[in-house]
Amino acid sequence: VYIQSEFTQQFLERVSVRNREMLERMPVHGACYGDSAIDGSHHLYTQRVYDPLIGKVVQQRIDDKLSGRVSEEESEEEGEEESEESSEEESGESEGESETATSGGGGALSKDDAIGIQRERLRLWHAYRKEVKIPSLRDRLPSPENLYEIVDFGLQNEAFATQCAYELFEQLKKQTTFPLMIAVDQWNECFPVSEYLSIKYENTKYNGYIPAFHLTMPRLFHKWDGWQLKRGIKVAATCWKYANRRDYRPELLKVKREEVRTVRNFSAFEFANFVAYYRRKRVIQHFPREKLDYFYMLTGGNGFQSRRLLAMLY
Repeated sequence: VYIQSEFTQQFLERVSVRNREMLERMPVHGACYGDSAIDGSHHLYTQRVYDPLIGKVVQQRIDDKLSGRVSEEESEEEGEEESEESSEEESGESEGESETATSGGGGALSKDDAIGIQRERLRLWHAYRKEVKIPSLRDRLPSPENLYEIVDFGLQNEAFATQCAYELFEQLKKQTTFPLMIAVDQWNECFPVSEYLSIKYENTKYNGYIPAFHLTMPRLFHKWDGWQLKRGIKVAATCWKYANRRDYRPELLKVKREEVRTVRNFSAFEFANFVAYYRRKRVIQHFPREKLDYFYMLTGGNGFQSRRLLAMLY
């Protein structure tokens, strides 16, 4: 996952401007606070990333301990052999009758030794696991009273901006103070490759480009998790900025067929409101009112075609 601290700070700034008063009235649920890692993932998932490294270190320690024990046994056996040879020479016995002890390095371990090694492995594993420290927001912001304090901390500390954004969304799932709607536009752009390049993705199906869902900001919105909101709804809109459309399969994202709706074309009254809104926002200028019916007939009330045509002509 590639962390986008600067973009996340800009997002938190927009959230604070529009929703500060409501965020100040939303309490923090301590049960789920502090679970997000620095990249937004759950801290238990992030801890598992270090498991292969811990396993290698533990195995190396076990191997070193076994090799040290074997070398001690070999030195003891060599000393026993020398004492036996000297006693045989003194007693005048014939050469070659001395018994040779078998080395413990090549033979199988006894049951007690195997149990002892497994206990030592578990002890080392837990010791090294405790040394792995995942940065938590609890360490820097122990007890925030409301959600705005989390947002403000992310604005003041760019390194923790991503962590604060993910903590905010986890808290929004639990809040019941206000009715909530999370609206995601161009949701389909969270799934193809982004415009960023990385050598990590060379010779893969991504052709060197980083997938959008491997970036922390698109990753925050790409899940279909509106059912987790206790008092809210999540709406995701798919639209195409470019001409080439992709064949998306919503069922792979656990989107049910009955949850999909296709936006119809504008009615004549809705088209007039659409044009008035664009004029108010100065997206278009000097549009003659007498041509409303003409452009409505020309575009068929299609929102995408209307926006493109009006922006090009006016």
